[in-house]
Amino acid sequence: MTERGQLTEIGKTEVEDQTNKWLLLEFQENFIQLRDRDEHILGMTKFFATLILSVATVIVSLLGLKNFVVSPRWIGLLMITTAVVGEILFLWMVTFRSYFVVSAQQLNAIRQHFVRRMPEELRWVAVQPTSPLYPSVFRWGSSVTAIWTLIVFLVMSLLGAGWFAFFHGVGTPEPNAAASSISIALAALLSNAALVVHRAQPRAVLVVDIDNTVVSDIPRKLVLLKELFGKEVTAENLAGNYDLTGILGKEEHAQLARAFQSPDLAALDSPVEGSIAALRRLARRFTIVYLTSRPEPMRAATVLQLRKLGFPLDKPSKSHLIMKEHEGGESTSWKQRKLVTLTARNNVVAGIGDAPSDCIAYTKAGLLAICKQSYWTPEQIRSKMGDLASNVQFASTWEEIEKILTSMVS
Repeated sequence: MTERGQLTEIGKTEVEDQTNKWLLLEFQENFIQLRDRDEHILGMTKFFATLILSVATVIVSLLGLKNFVVSPRWIGLLMITTAVVGEILFLWMVTFRSYFVVSAQQLNAIRQHFVRRMPEELRWVAVQPTSPLYPSVFRWGSSVTAIWTLIVFLVMSLLGAGWFAFFHGVGTPEPNAAASSISIALAALLSNAALVVHRAQPRAVLVVDIDNTVVSDIPRKLVLLKELFGKEVTAENLAGNYDLTGILGKEEHAQLARAFQSPDLAALDSPVEGSIAALRRLARRFTIVYLTSRPEPMRAATVLQLRKLGFPLDKPSKSHLIMKEHEGGESTSWKQRKLVTLTARNNVVAGIGDAPSDCIAYTKAGLLAICKQSYWTPEQIRSKMGDLASNVQFASTWEEIEKILTSMVS
């Protein structure tokens, strides 16, 4: 190794050491915040339970006094006040739960960073969660959900019963008081449900390349090779030969690249085996964002192609289908720039592609890079990526990709 190469390696080691030290400090700080927010939630839960028991005791005691007549409106007012206090506590608990989830997911992301760098045979020791998607603000079957459900039920019951007691006590006819109390209770239930939905963690984003990841452009390429150059080539001839070395010269390759971006030819593409079914299942857990080097003039043809084949596409907008503004140019740096914006605004967890440029962009953005084998072999991709290849997971089928992603959220 040359002196310059040695200095580069030393510099790289120092940067990695500094990064690991910073991540350890971040881990410790997040753990402290996690404990603090957990204690706040527990404290508020205990306070609310004590409040409910105290109010119930007071009401039962007042009603049990023989020589003391209590107006129903005062009991109703006490119940309404308790419900309002309970609602305030519930709002605080949801807020602290949101902060708790942010800290916990940050901890798990840091764990994942270190676990990925461990040898495969040692990863079993990582018994704590390592998925940056865990936990969520709201999840059916969890203890938090059970506690929140009980609190909302008590608040709703107190508010409804208190409203009925108060207005019936001041002379409102019983049917009117009952109807208004039920309306108030249902309003409390719906508003709290809307709050939880609003606070719930947004779905994680999965970035997916299009060409040779979800659809194969080999049929398009074979047609163009025959029509433009009269070359009879089979799909087997293109395996592991993305640049068409030995098939086309430099000028012919440039001519093919220009013709390749024609929107009319997109209909020739065929879906990659298993991609449609896998992405439709993954779309139940992730928001799918297609990030492709296809130029903007191909948007209409691409939307039509994806929808006609049955791929999930929430919106044909630029937020769910990101395409290059202009034809030509280098793909890796363009995808990196787009990923910077995308990751800054969304919980992006992984990227799926087939080419070294895809995996390099995903890895540099801090995402789990999953490489679907197509033209490029794993050996060719490792050669192109260098040290970055250690953070890439290779998959030969969409079934394998689905298993990798499912394990992240299980």
